[in-house]
Amino acid sequence: MNGMRENSQIQAMLAAMSVYRTLDANLNRVREGLRVLEDCARFSLDDGDLSGRCKNLRARLADIEAKHLPGLAMLAGRDTAGDAGTALSNEREESRAGALDILRANIRRVQEGLRVLEETAKLVSAPAALVFKELRYGSYTLEQALVARELRARLNASRVMLVITGDVCRQRPEDVAKAAYTGGVRCFQVREKGSNDGETFKRVESIARTLLELPDALVIVNDRPDFALAAGAHGVHLGRSDMPIDKARALLGPMLLIGASTHSIDEVRSASGADYLGAGAMFASTTKQVQHLGGPDFGAVATKLANKQVFCVGGITVENARVLKDKGVARIAVSSAICSADNPEYVARELTELFDSALRTPHSAL
Repeated sequence: MNGMRENSQIQAMLAAMSVYRTLDANLNRVREGLRVLEDCARFSLDDGDLSGRCKNLRARLADIEAKHLPGLAMLAGRDTAGDAGTALSNEREESRAGALDILRANIRRVQEGLRVLEETAKLVSAPAALVFKELRYGSYTLEQALVARELRARLNASRVMLVITGDVCRQRPEDVAKAAYTGGVRCFQVREKGSNDGETFKRVESIARTLLELPDALVIVNDRPDFALAAGAHGVHLGRSDMPIDKARALLGPMLLIGASTHSIDEVRSASGADYLGAGAMFASTTKQVQHLGGPDFGAVATKLANKQVFCVGGITVENARVLKDKGVARIAVSSAICSADNPEYVARELTELFDSALRTPHSAL
């Protein structure tokens, strides 16, 4: 009888130890993920508020552990050498495709860890389980805020936007996109037109998918918020005759980017709700018919007046880009200059080096 009792006690202790090990492993997982996010926000995004939110979550985690969980028992039960999971890995964990990938991988680590903590803590402390649940929901809004800030930091770092139109490209648009990326371009707008939405979307999606595989590339779709969402793009660019900015914002939410075309100072002033502006046209264009030729002076005034990034567009080439730079234009958007070039990588490099040679270094490298 005593033997049975002892065996039962041993089994209960082993079961308790597995719970402690699960809690310990996931507390470590969440703490580590939050620390990566905190440092991304602090050093990469230069955002004290978001860094503080991550730090506060870490502090609340420590408070829960101190008040509701058996900290010493969890530490005693830790068996790193004997943990079968430490040897497991996968190819995706071996590398990261840019700053956004780091953010998303670690927020997922935090969210998954909090879910395990929430469920496991129900065996030990109901109050702790409730707090873990609260923190898990809070991590969802934190994810949105971090990604939104990263996208806007990426936009701010961009000086040259390539507007890709398949019909203008001498090579496959996907190949032009990759060549321009190698040449230093990090911001891309996919502009495809057609009478058949299905075929048009296929072209948009193909180009967008290629770009989304490139580390820290920013991908925006022209005209169509629905295409942007379906293609997994980072935002949409709207012309004056497209969906109003406020309607697009309601559809896309606060995280994704919205750009707006402007052709006058009044339009620059009235483009509230947009994250960035396109200002044009600077010069006569071979890509599209120019109805409003504002010229370099308009580009310079728009750049100075707007309280957001302004990409000057329209007929810009390697030869005339210096005129804009000398006028005070900080950012440009080009299409045929790169898309129609025999060597799009060379032209992309010429333009990015003119406006910001540092662009070839990822802005958010840790």
